[in-house]
Amino acid sequence: MSVRSESDPLAVLLVSAVFMNGFEAGGYQACLLSIGSDYQLSNAAMGMLASVQLTAALIAPLIFGSLADRIGKQRVLSWFFPVEMAGCLLILLSSSAGIFLPGIFLVGFGASMIQYVAIAALQDAYPLSGRKKTGILTGMYSAGAFVSPLLCGWLLGRAGLSWKALFALLLLSSFLIELMIWKMDFSPREQRPTAGCDGRAVQAGKIYVPGVALLCMIMFIYVGFENGYAYFLNSLTAATLKGSQSYLALSFFWLAMIPSRLLSGCLERYRTAVLAIAPVMIAAMLYLLCHTASAAAASAISFAMGFFSGTIYPCVLNDAVGFAGGRTATVNGWITAATGLGGAVITSAVGGLSDRYGLQASFAMLGGWILLDAVLALMLSRARRNQKGSAG
Repeated sequence: MSVRSESDPLAVLLVSAVFMNGFEAGGYQACLLSIGSDYQLSNAAMGMLASVQLTAALIAPLIFGSLADRIGKQRVLSWFFPVEMAGCLLILLSSSAGIFLPGIFLVGFGASMIQYVAIAALQDAYPLSGRKKTGILTGMYSAGAFVSPLLCGWLLGRAGLSWKALFALLLLSSFLIELMIWKMDFSPREQRPTAGCDGRAVQAGKIYVPGVALLCMIMFIYVGFENGYAYFLNSLTAATLKGSQSYLALSFFWLAMIPSRLLSGCLERYRTAVLAIAPVMIAAMLYLLCHTASAAAASAISFAMGFFSGTIYPCVLNDAVGFAGGRTATVNGWITAATGLGGAVITSAVGGLSDRYGLQASFAMLGGWILLDAVLALMLSRARRNQKGSAG
C-alpha cells in the first residue's frame, strides 16, 4: 500500500476539524470576560461557565469512548458535528446565562468527540507517518487557538460585533466540514507496522492499562493547568495588569505551541526528558508571571510558557499509539475524558481561588500543580520499559 502525500484530502479534512476545535477553544477563552460582563458574572461564576464545556468533554468520551472503534470513525464524526452545530445555534439564540449553558455544553460535547475521533482516524489512516502528522494536527489546534483571540479582539473592538460572532463562524465551518465528511474516503493510506513505539509489540485489541492510566493522569494535570491559565489570562492582563490589548498574551501563548508541536516528532526519542522538563519550565514561567506588573512582560512570558506547553499533548498522543493495541479511539477517548475532568475541576477552582486570593496567587498555585507531571513522566518511562519487557 503506497504512502500518500502530506496533502492527502483525508489528512487535510482531519486537520481542519481540529483547527476549528482550537479556534473555538481560543475564542471562548478570549470572549469569556465579555460573556461574563454581559451576564454580570464574578470570576468564580465565569470559572463555572467555562467548566460546563469542559465537563461535556469529560462525559462524551465516557459514554461513547469505544463507539468509533466499533462502528467507524467516519460515522461518528458525521453524527457529532451536528451536535456542535445545535449548541452554536442555541448560543446564538441565547439571551441569558441559563440558555447559554446548554448551548456551550452541546458545543463541548460535540467538540470533544470530534477531537479524539479525528486524532484516532489520523493514527489509523497513517500508521507509518502518524507521529509526524500528529504534531501537525495538534499544531493546527494551536494555530486555531492563536488566530481566534486576535479575531475576537477585532470583532469586539473595531468591528463592534458581539462575542456571538465567534459561534456563528463555528456553526458555518462545522456545516461545511460535515458536508466533506460524507464524501471522504477514510480507508488506511499506509500499511500498519507490526510494532509500536520503541519496538513495542502491538497486540491487537490488548490495551496496556498501566501506561494509558499514566497518560490520562498527565493530561488531567496538564489540561487543568492549560485551561485554568488560558480562561483567566485575559482577565489578568486586562483587569489586573491594565493592558490595552489583553488578547495578545493569550494569542502568544497559543502561537508558541505551533513550532513546539511541529518539533515534537523530531524529539520522539527524547520524550521522557521532554515530558519531565516541560512542566518544570512552565512552573518557572508562572512564577515570573506572578511577579510582573507589566502586560507586555505577561505576553512575553506567555509565549515562553506556550512553547514548553506545546510539547506535552503530542508526546502523550504518540505514546498512546504504542499502548492502545490497535484500539486508538478507545484509548484517545479515555485520555480526552481525563482532559475534560482536569479542565473542568481546575478551571472552576482557579475562578474561585482568584475571587479569594487574586489571579496572580491562583496562577502561582497552578505552578505547583503542573510540577506533578514531571514525576509522572519518570513513572511513564518505567511503564514503557515494563511493557517492552512483557512483550518480549
